[in-house]
Amino acid sequence: GFQFSEIDLTGIASFNGDKVAFIKTSAGTNPYQVGEIIGSGFKLLDIDDENLTVQISNDLTIYSITLEDDEK
Repeated sequence: GFQFSEIDLTGIASFNGDKVAFIKTSAGTNPYQVGEIIGSGFKLLDIDDENLTVQISNDLTIYSITLEDDEK
């Protein structure tokens, strides 16, 4: 498993009207849609492509993650 601090939002895309968040964890970077389980009890609740944020929850707390600027 992994902790919340190990979750990073690396991108947001829209395919045929379906929003997808690219989320990086210790298991790698994968695309997720709203409602999908990220792992370690975390679930993707919302993708906000205007503010470039996602909300995830572990059933106890709702976390907001902002897309980080690439440091390169």
